[in-house]
Amino acid sequence: LPARGHRPALHRPGNGVGGVILESLFQRFGATTEIINGEPDGSFPNRPSEPAPKNIGAEAELIDPSINLSLDSNTPQVTHRENYDDGNSTSEVNITRWFVRQDGSLYFIKGGPGNASAIEWRNVLLYDSWHTLAAYDGDFSIPLENSGLEPGNHTLWVRLAGPQGISAPVGITIHLAEPLPTAGSEAGLPLLMVVSALLGILATAGVFLWRRSATS
Repeated sequence: LPARGHRPALHRPGNGVGGVILESLFQRFGATTEIINGEPDGSFPNRPSEPAPKNIGAEAELIDPSINLSLDSNTPQVTHRENYDDGNSTSEVNITRWFVRQDGSLYFIKGGPGNASAIEWRNVLLYDSWHTLAAYDGDFSIPLENSGLEPGNHTLWVRLAGPQGISAPVGITIHLAEPLPTAGSEAGLPLLMVVSALLGILATAGVFLWRRSATS
């Protein structure tokens, strides 16, 4: 397997089921990967049987091996206990994902000697188009506040774009959480409860005094 930061490994599973695990499997061993025709859509093998340069060369030419990226190692993670079905049986497994809130950002680090001027991302499961964000002063980040992603689990492809081409996309799985309540809203809740309680006491006292005056 190619070491991290070296020329990416190009895989073309032909829209078969191998595309579901190939990218995460190779990246687990530190490889930078590029998947072509990775979505399982029933059209396997979706290419001539010989993986010759004439079949994949044009797509491979888009990759600039002088640039790569990795997620900032300071990004927090969260582990959930979930059910996993392998087709024969169901078992509980620990699933670890990168953790970020809707009002936060994902930060990436550029590697390699090449130049990159933008960072691009897409939602894998939605077959979304690439979203391009200009990078300033070496800040390769993805703000999630206006990304349109709902709270929950998401799988993203992220890549860098430069004058010579694009980096091999990196696949990441994230758990997107709602923003934390602001300090003002947390402080306002107990005050609201106190005011509501006082209003209830005053209303009860008013009814009691009215009934007393009506019977006297």
